[in-house]
Amino acid sequence: MWQSWETVFGRRSVLVVSSLSFGLAHYRGFPSGASGVTLALIYGLMMGLVRTRSGGLFAPWLAHVFADFFIYGIVGLAVVLG
Repeated sequence: MWQSWETVFGRRSVLVVSSLSFGLAHYRGFPSGASGVTLALIYGLMMGLVRTRSGGLFAPWLAHVFADFFIYGIVGLAVVLG
């Protein structure tokens, strides 16, 4: 989908749309609400740039996996230490 959108509308528009959709998809994430959307939007923008530079999805996917492990670790530690 990225390549098709980029071909038709350009790299900037696909980066904006994908970052916005990534941010909105994390509305109920951690943290939730507007701050979570903003953080996820910025992260989505960075992952979009990684996607653009790497030419594929593996690098942003791997970065997302490591970020999720880190976030789960922080949340888990916060719950345990309470």
